[in-house]
Amino acid sequence: MAVTLRDIAKSLNLSHATVSFVLNERRDVAIPDTTRQRVFARAQEMGYRPNRAARALVMGRTQMIALASPGVHRQPYGELFERFVAAARASGYETLLMNLGSPIDWAVDAVLQIDAPRDLSRAEGLPTMRLDLTGMDPDADVRFDAVDAARTATEHLLSRGSKRVAILASHQALNAPNGAAVGYTEVIEGAGKSPIRLVAADDTPLAFVEAMEQSLRVVEAPDGIVAVGTSAAIGAIRALANVGLSVPKDCRLVAVDGDGALGCLVPSVSAVEAPLAELAIDAAETLFLTLRPNPAGMIGPRVRTGTLVVRESSQ
Repeated sequence: MAVTLRDIAKSLNLSHATVSFVLNERRDVAIPDTTRQRVFARAQEMGYRPNRAARALVMGRTQMIALASPGVHRQPYGELFERFVAAARASGYETLLMNLGSPIDWAVDAVLQIDAPRDLSRAEGLPTMRLDLTGMDPDADVRFDAVDAARTATEHLLSRGSKRVAILASHQALNAPNGAAVGYTEVIEGAGKSPIRLVAADDTPLAFVEAMEQSLRVVEAPDGIVAVGTSAAIGAIRALANVGLSVPKDCRLVAVDGDGALGCLVPSVSAVEAPLAELAIDAAETLFLTLRPNPAGMIGPRVRTGTLVVRESSQ
């Protein structure tokens, strides 16, 4: 049988109202912190699970957050989603997964949009936060600094001796206002070289293979590649192998906004990795700030830089 508020109240010799106020996090009611701690501890000990439907009626909230993204089955969205769900649950919220641009047919308290295109408006009538990993959304509340990541990747390849460094990215990523192409171009032109842009039709590994192979048929092969995303790195390795070139012997490779799975490839791929855990926590904290009864002044955008992890592909 499910544990009720009355069961918890009886075990602690407290009133039903006191236990209800504590577990519903009513801070407008004067209850000693020691009592609050006792209630939370006993609720956990007894395996109490709140009735979300009843709680929503009482509080006027569903304790649900909609997370809208291009597709959490792809990296790094899956890992980011898991991190955000954990942070949300720690604050008493559950997460509803949905695709960007889909109508919000469920009752939710707020929305987190990940890598939303600039022309996609925020959810009407709901607090909406935006998290950007690619540089496509200059107005994002939380974002990964893709420009700085590309600078780091390009400088690393030049320092390793690469002379013809290209960037491999989807059309959308190459045109992102704060994307990797900006940082790559700054470094290449600053070194007195001409940018080499290899453009894929979309962000699937096959599209990157095709883009690389088409380029290799008509121009001299690059000896260094900044691959924007895990799929771009995988596509680059396959395309080079298809024409008899290898990484890193013939061409060094560094991924931007890659994930830890790149370390499992052969060769293992160097990458400027986004701090997904920190970005997820930043997004959760920023979003929950707007849901407080009397929120403090909003903080400015939170920006996180990546970390260069050097592996076999750029040795």
